[in-house]
Order: sequence, then structure tokens, then C-alpha cells
Amino acid sequence: MATQERDRNAGQLHQARQLAAELARISPDAPCDAVRPGALVHTSLGWFYLAISAGRLVVGGQECFAVSGAAPVALALKGKRAGEAAVFNGKTVQVLAVS
Repeated sequence: MATQERDRNAGQLHQARQLAAELARISPDAPCDAVRPGALVHTSLGWFYLAISAGRLVVGGQECFAVSGAAPVALALKGKRAGEAAVFNGKTVQVLAVS
């Protein structure tokens, strides 16, 4: 029983370290004019922050979804700029702003 718990905790620690390393590679102060890790993206679907998969966040009363760069929506938006469109789940998504 103790061994299973230790192994589970070790796995969680490993995952947390991987997420921390991924976050460390992002420079949130660097300007973004195209969708990339660290970008805050306003789309016709809503707001997305490309960093790590953290789910729904509310910042300043605004709902935003933190997604990893490997998420399907992030892959569809990668490299897009404000005014461009991407196709996600068979639907056109407009990129309204990137910061």
C-alpha cells in the first residue's frame, strides 16, 4: 500500500516538474503578434492562453481557457495573426486579437 502511494506521488511530482519546465520556457512579457506559447488569443470561440493545460480560468472577470501547445485548438491556431482564420473541429474560427 505504501509503495503504491509513493509511486503515485512520484508520478505526480514528475508531472508537476514537467509542467513547471514548460511554464519556464514561456516569456509572458514578450510581445506576441502571432499565436505561439505564451500568447493570449481572443477568438470567435472565446479567449485562450497557450501555456499548459489548466482549463478554465477567470481573470478580471473574463473567462479564458489555458491550453497546452499540443491541444487541438492550439495546433489549429498556431502561427495565426489577428484577422486570420483557422479551422477547428470543422468550423471556422476567427482570430480577433493576439497579445
